[in-house]
Amino acid sequence: MPGEQSMNKDLTNSDPNRPPRSPEMARDAVVVWHLAPADAEYPQQLLHGKFASQEINLYGVGDRAVLQRPCLGLVCSVQCPGSVVIKTYDAIRHIRDAGIVVAGGFHSPMEQDCLDFLLRGPQAVILSPARHPPTRYPAQQRQAMDERQLCVLSRFSPGFRSQDRRSAILRNELITALCAAVFVPHASPGGAVHATAMTCLARGQAVFTIPSEDNADLLQAGALPVDVSSVSQCLRSSHV
Repeated sequence: MPGEQSMNKDLTNSDPNRPPRSPEMARDAVVVWHLAPADAEYPQQLLHGKFASQEINLYGVGDRAVLQRPCLGLVCSVQCPGSVVIKTYDAIRHIRDAGIVVAGGFHSPMEQDCLDFLLRGPQAVILSPARHPPTRYPAQQRQAMDERQLCVLSRFSPGFRSQDRRSAILRNELITALCAAVFVPHASPGGAVHATAMTCLARGQAVFTIPSEDNADLLQAGALPVDVSSVSQCLRSSHV
């Protein structure tokens, strides 16, 4: 596949056993904002469906105007087979170059690689942690905030400072409710991401994935092979 070698150099291999990253942290803290459902800037898509009766308060950092734009959710299992890795890098590059807003937790190794790739472009990105937003960020992310490229969005109140499996599931519910469509590079059968993908498909939400034998169950359930033209059309039609 063209570009495989350059992409391998650009991005680290999506290996869950690799040492944790130690990014340079920005020295100054950021201010966390709050949005209530009654606020004019609150995303209208969260006022319908599952969240309609929950009165979910939102907390974040950065330019919240991006929350009004159609966006693509990204969720991926921690374990990602080799047949999917390079194809995901290629797909996310095309998504970035098309200017598509991507929202995700960016916690699993593959998701982290995708965030690195996305922040090298000019399009907006929504980072949704499974905890209350921190006040300090890696220098690259802080620069993206200052340039109005990166927005941090959370449903967790100020006292929620650590993340766990349950908060990750709740975070993914927020992402899929916010986004018109979801890109799932890979979902391990029986895992939380797989359950999220199945829930999206059951309610008629578009789910895109990497065409691979490792994703046969997703494709058979109704997920679509990821293609930037199809993703763009899906987002445009949702925002009419």
